[in-house]
Amino acid sequence: MSAVIAARSEPKIQTPFSIFVRRFRKSGPGKLGAVLTVIFIALALLAPVLKPYDASMDANLQIKLQAPSWQHIMGTDDLGRDIATRVWHGAGISLRVGVVSVTLALVVGSFVGFIAGFLGGWFDIFIGWITDLMLAFPGTLLAIGIVAISPKPSLENTLLAISIVQIPIYIRLARGAVIGLRDLEYVQAANALGASNLRILFRHLVPNALTPLLVQGTLSIATATLETAALGFLGLGAQPPTPEWGTMIADAFRGAYWDSAPWTTVFPGLAILFSVVGYNLLGDGLRDVLDPRAVN
Repeated sequence: MSAVIAARSEPKIQTPFSIFVRRFRKSGPGKLGAVLTVIFIALALLAPVLKPYDASMDANLQIKLQAPSWQHIMGTDDLGRDIATRVWHGAGISLRVGVVSVTLALVVGSFVGFIAGFLGGWFDIFIGWITDLMLAFPGTLLAIGIVAISPKPSLENTLLAISIVQIPIYIRLARGAVIGLRDLEYVQAANALGASNLRILFRHLVPNALTPLLVQGTLSIATATLETAALGFLGLGAQPPTPEWGTMIADAFRGAYWDSAPWTTVFPGLAILFSVVGYNLLGDGLRDVLDPRAVN
């Protein structure tokens, strides 16, 4: 009997994953953001299945600008295309641009920031100057300028422009994290034991600097979603008939039917709103959960 009581009284082993799960369950905004994000990821992955109509080319002028109904739950556009199908496929486009552009920016920016913060000297000064220069411009304005000089607007150019705009953010985060860690005792101990600079950087500094980068990555997907929609609305991003949310709203304004058929703008706009809110709430939740100062 005493053995059973002793076994019950033994504290459970706390793993990093169990601590993360317990903290995340206490984060209301984080859980809501996770639900919204999972919904949009599911829509993006299941878009080829949820496809009663073709998102780009299935036009039927006999049913153009029909209000939402059981057959077309989000109505139809000026060419008679099902808006719900186009919104579903737009989720895949938004997710692809967001994930790929942010991944490129995170990898390139973090690498440059880690090297600059670790080495210091003239290289650090030069990288800091370039970073400050790029951050002096509003992100969307800089993306517009980058896309505008390209030969032809396209979704690929949008992806590249958003990635370039995000790079200085990760340079600054990575650089600041390394500068804050490189003089700590465990780094000095590794240096005294003869560890190479590469080993110190990638074995001791980089793993401890990843948390703010991962949180920023989630928040940056929300920014990338907004910038993709903005460029599409201005005609500098995805081109018709690609079912991108910003392009769908722009088509309604160019066709001057946004007021007589408001569903053509409301549903793509709501998709942008809820996806951006979901990513931001998830990022805020992760920031609170991964904060080392948080109470278990």
